[in-house]
Amino acid sequence: MSSEKVPSNWMSNSNDASFSAKTAKQKGTKTVGFSERTDMTQSESKSKMLVSAEEKTTIVPDMPETNVTTGKSPKVLVFKDLFVSVPMMEKRSFVERLQFWKKHETIRREVLHGVSGVAEPGEILAIMGASGAGKTTLLNVLTHRNLKSLEINGEVTVNGEPLTLGEFQRMSSYVQQADIFMGAVTVREHLIFSARLRMGRRFSDAEKIARVDQVITQMNLVKCQNTLIGQRHEKSISLGEKKRLAFACEVLTDPSILFCDEPTSGLDAFMAKQVVKALQDLAKEGKTIVLTIHQPSSQIFNMFNKLCLMALGEIVFLGPPKKAAGIFKQAGYPMCGRDNPAEFCIEKLASHEGETEADRKDRVVKIKSTYDDSNMGSLYQNRIYGSVSERRKKLGNQDVRESNKYAAGWFTQVLWLFVRSFRATLRDPLLLKVRLAQTLMTAIVVGVVYWDISKPEKDTILTINGFLFNCVRDCIFMLIFPCLTVFTDEMPVFLRENHGNIYRTDAYFIGKNLAELPQYLLLPIIYSLIVFFMARVHEYTAIQFFIFLGVNITVTNLAVSIGYAAACIFGTTEIATQVLPLITMPIMCFGGFFVNLKRISRALHFMQHLSWHRYAFEIQMINKWEPAKDDHIKSCPSNEIDSLNSTKYFDEKIASHETIKECDWGNSGTAILDFFSFGKESNEMLKNFGVLLFMIILFRTVAVSALFIRARLIR
Repeated sequence: MSSEKVPSNWMSNSNDASFSAKTAKQKGTKTVGFSERTDMTQSESKSKMLVSAEEKTTIVPDMPETNVTTGKSPKVLVFKDLFVSVPMMEKRSFVERLQFWKKHETIRREVLHGVSGVAEPGEILAIMGASGAGKTTLLNVLTHRNLKSLEINGEVTVNGEPLTLGEFQRMSSYVQQADIFMGAVTVREHLIFSARLRMGRRFSDAEKIARVDQVITQMNLVKCQNTLIGQRHEKSISLGEKKRLAFACEVLTDPSILFCDEPTSGLDAFMAKQVVKALQDLAKEGKTIVLTIHQPSSQIFNMFNKLCLMALGEIVFLGPPKKAAGIFKQAGYPMCGRDNPAEFCIEKLASHEGETEADRKDRVVKIKSTYDDSNMGSLYQNRIYGSVSERRKKLGNQDVRESNKYAAGWFTQVLWLFVRSFRATLRDPLLLKVRLAQTLMTAIVVGVVYWDISKPEKDTILTINGFLFNCVRDCIFMLIFPCLTVFTDEMPVFLRENHGNIYRTDAYFIGKNLAELPQYLLLPIIYSLIVFFMARVHEYTAIQFFIFLGVNITVTNLAVSIGYAAACIFGTTEIATQVLPLITMPIMCFGGFFVNLKRISRALHFMQHLSWHRYAFEIQMINKWEPAKDDHIKSCPSNEIDSLNSTKYFDEKIASHETIKECDWGNSGTAILDFFSFGKESNEMLKNFGVLLFMIILFRTVAVSALFIRARLIR
């Protein structure tokens, strides 16, 4: 990582060489250029941060220079003059929409109007406001999330210094509103997994486990540490415990700044209080806590150290919560003693029924002006724009410099992703049982239908061929649809953890593949053994049997690869299950059993080369009939022998509506292969195996590429 400082541009588009001077002039702020940084990966965001010509400033709280436990310095987060705009839906005629070559000027609406504030270590800063006030947008800007299509101007510093995105992410953590976890692991197992991948290589395994124990105690998760997290339809830990688990995952790395989006959402009063109490304990350790909250109870409201009230994209109050009522009273809006202060503040800043937008704006402006003119407003303006002390500026942010993007190495990521996925697979109450039952039932049905076809006589040739094709078809369709959920069910977990730089996309994909592989080897083996011995194909040599088994294992894993690709491309099981049959059914028709490959139209001749059924079925047919000798099949009448190997004979029979006799297959395995237009040499089997393996690699490459794209799009 380059040591060159980048002015306030840790959210910048790496392709931009300078800021917009025109925009800066409108905001009354100077701009400067900046150098590209290697860890600015957010090219899809059009955000731009302006740098003030004034000296970088912040507030120096009465906090120790370093945390005595971790050696990390407390962080003061300051944001100044943040202007954020979003594109508006432009009304255009149908003809104008078709004129894609014409550039249309994008109309933008400003949602944040020069907001400034400060979050200090040892305190909880609660951002409150009615719907549409801009609190979520402000939090997204500070955490650099969901910034696609936003244009951002302003300045954000930590301890008086601008940081790159990578540096900021390494010193902060973000607890999202929705709690998403792997349900089949316990609380303790999940924290150990997080610790091994997030705490870095400088900690030993013993130190990581000790940190997990410490966090479990700190977050009051001791009683549920060995309980499965569970899903909605399963018995699981409570909502409050899930929320504390979310905090526990983020504080494992001891971040200096912790952002929380609606941490009490969906919780009752008692659970909400427990969550905020946990945040208070974290703040006492010198952490900077920033959260958004909608409408807390009066008890929770008074637990915050600092309140930031927002309305109409502006900050109308910043200070201790208990001081808010006084500002509102000075503005002419006194609060009744029995009112919930949070509800009162939101009610005065929100739009009322029957009220015009101008009336609301006048009320908000009046409250904001009262705050700006107060001693408290002046105090915080001085803190935000005042001089940073030499002690704090010298201390800086060296504890986050020169770090890798991922705390754990690639092999470590693959190992622990494999362990977690394999453990989850074994614990799934339905997955293995249902798949095993499906395999057994399918194999038994096929075995009963094709019972005892051991002798390749004239009356069993068609039956044997049907048996071989059914084996291929069953191994494909048994798992191609069930395996869709392997990735679709975990997609939210993957996207969140990958976005948090816990592991790489390819490490996740390989770990999942390795964890799922044993069952995709075992299930086709079980199926093959059952159908093989029920059909009593005893004349197979050992080599033939293992080729038969190898084909079934290969096509099973090919089907899984196709399912993986569909799941990763479409993202949901519902869409994938609708699209897959449109691909797999036509492909099966060109497998060589239902239609003779020589009779396929030239326009569709290429389809046989795309059909995995054809390659697998051809291997099974060559494996079965290539070693067959003439005396293995009953002879036909001598007057028909000359016509047996000619497809012209069959065409004539069909044209004259005559019945084709069973002996029309021919008196050798070679004749049977000729009839199906299949190869007759063993090297054809090797070539087809190679094609099937190539397809497996191809579809899994498509799957992991789709995962890369999905992960990239949310950044």
